[in-house]
Amino acid sequence: MMHFKLKIDEQTYIIKGNARKILDFIGAFYDNEIKIEKVAEKYIYLSDTDAKKLSQKAVKSIKDFCAENKINDFQSYETLEPAKVGMSSTDIKHMKPVQRDLQSLIHGLLNQSEPTKAK
Repeated sequence: MMHFKLKIDEQTYIIKGNARKILDFIGAFYDNEIKIEKVAEKYIYLSDTDAKKLSQKAVKSIKDFCAENKINDFQSYETLEPAKVGMSSTDIKHMKPVQRDLQSLIHGLLNQSEPTKAK
């Protein structure tokens, strides 16, 4: 079984499988006929900071526009942006024993019942 790390933007994945199929999969990323893009959600809204910069008349015109067009003050749409893709054959950084001990210590202290105070 073969594996490699696939990084798309800031997220990293481990891809595992049959070596031949993995190589076919990797090859798809370098195929000029395939384009990888990220779907990004964009928002149209009037933030509180921007609203403070506008006159009451300007804010009212925005509200009137929304009312006339039967839309909420908050709208969203999607655009396509290029995705950053990287690959590596390095293994993942597994938890070390000292890290496991630290995690257990923190978990134990957080779940300890509070001692009763003497009167």
